[in-house]
Amino acid sequence: MKIYTILQQAVIILLLSNFSYSQDWVQQSVPFTSGYFLDMKFANANTGYICNSTPLFLKTTDSGFNWQTVNNFNITSLAVIDSMYVYGAGHTAGYSKLYKSTDSGITWDSLLQNSPYFASLYFFNRDTGLISGYDGFNVFIGRTTNGGQTAVQVYTINSSHFTKFFFVKKK
Repeated sequence: MKIYTILQQAVIILLLSNFSYSQDWVQQSVPFTSGYFLDMKFANANTGYICNSTPLFLKTTDSGFNWQTVNNFNITSLAVIDSMYVYGAGHTAGYSKLYKSTDSGITWDSLLQNSPYFASLYFFNRDTGLISGYDGFNVFIGRTTNGGQTAVQVYTINSSHFTKFFFVKKK
């Protein structure tokens, strides 16, 4: 337990030493009053996306000052490549799906389907990405190299805990 606490403190110190914080925070509002945020990502300083549990998918093009509803879409995790390419993990009728938009979130193509849950996405570019989830028995991480058309499992562990991951870009 003591080693775990020391590791936690080391990670916090490492994180704090690699990031600079701004004191210029501006509070923004979003146009919904129910549900909760599932994910929020920005492609650049102006264009960003929020997925909500209601389900609701929102987009801003002015740094979050105004948000418009793109659609009522059940997306739980986002991976934003640039201002046009957005990937989303969502679910419909008990199945998780990987979706891809090439027009800044306006329309979506359904790619992969899994049962019952995709937990997290991370795409390195338009073609290569990682998808984590739970198949009812195991936690898995899959890798795609063709923009989500197919994925190969690269890691599996017998566990019932969902796997989320993130990567920090070093400056």
